[in-house]
Amino acid sequence: MTGGGKSAACDYDVVIVGAGAIGAALAIELGRLGYRTALIEARRPTYEASDPERVIALSHGSRLHLESLGVWERIAAAGAGMIRHIRVSEAGQDGMSNLETDEARAIYPNVEALGYVVQMHHVLQPMHDTLPENVELLAPASVKKLVNDAAPVTVTLETETGEQQLTARLLVGADGTDSRIRSLAGIGCCGWDHNRFGLVASVTMAHGHHDTAYECFRPTGPLAFLPLADGRFSIVWSLTPREAADLMRRSDAEFIAALESAAGPLARGRLGRVMGLSKRACYALESRVAKTFVKGRIVLSGNAAHTLHPVAGQGMNLGLRDVAVLADVLARARSM
Repeated sequence: MTGGGKSAACDYDVVIVGAGAIGAALAIELGRLGYRTALIEARRPTYEASDPERVIALSHGSRLHLESLGVWERIAAAGAGMIRHIRVSEAGQDGMSNLETDEARAIYPNVEALGYVVQMHHVLQPMHDTLPENVELLAPASVKKLVNDAAPVTVTLETETGEQQLTARLLVGADGTDSRIRSLAGIGCCGWDHNRFGLVASVTMAHGHHDTAYECFRPTGPLAFLPLADGRFSIVWSLTPREAADLMRRSDAEFIAALESAAGPLARGRLGRVMGLSKRACYALESRVAKTFVKGRIVLSGNAAHTLHPVAGQGMNLGLRDVAVLADVLARARSM
């Protein structure tokens, strides 16, 4: 699958591996700067909703970045849950901390919300549709090997029609936590497994969400309720491996009872009973930071450079900051 104009002899200024939100955002930025760019993705892009939905939390700053890319209007129209209020509690404690958008407006008058909750497929399709003509999207194509000891860097791809070799002045690894580019470049990581799993699902609560996010800190980890555009919540529940396995096996009724109990009395009183539940999914929680973000003509960005615990929802936001910084560096290089 290809999109945009094809560069002669597969020779590019920049090759970006990973066509997720971070790689696609960078491709838009670099295409607008006039860089001939190839965007490589191992799987053929699809824009279907998953069950449970894969959601991300975006800060006000990330919204501004997406507006500058020309994609925020479509993302918001598809459905963006607003976080105008945040309620933080701790299991077994009586108090609750409250964060309000009005407080942020005292410093940033144009802030509409403290954050936004959006479905990933609502982000990807507008980004891919916005790729400039000098960006070529190659998918499915996986990186088989690379040579980074001379200029230009050489990338060998495995495609549906066989091997293809690309050359570029710069290679960007935006291919996630288990980055193939980071591995092939011989870049190590510092970090650890949290010995926790994140259980995710979507729930409908009796009292709705009123643009409010809830987070209850429990002994085994936090339980977060993030407001979706359609009135439901997306939950992220940090659990021990044994708890996660047990809750994934339980019936819907048993799971709902456990969730209502874990939310704590302060949240329960505001949320009410669980009225609807999606499918559940689980994934291991880990923290990873690459020992270097740059090696030769290779740069890492997004989760390929740093994977964080989801407690503060900062993964995508930090990745978009990577994009902004790298685009600024390359814009200055372009003007020299």
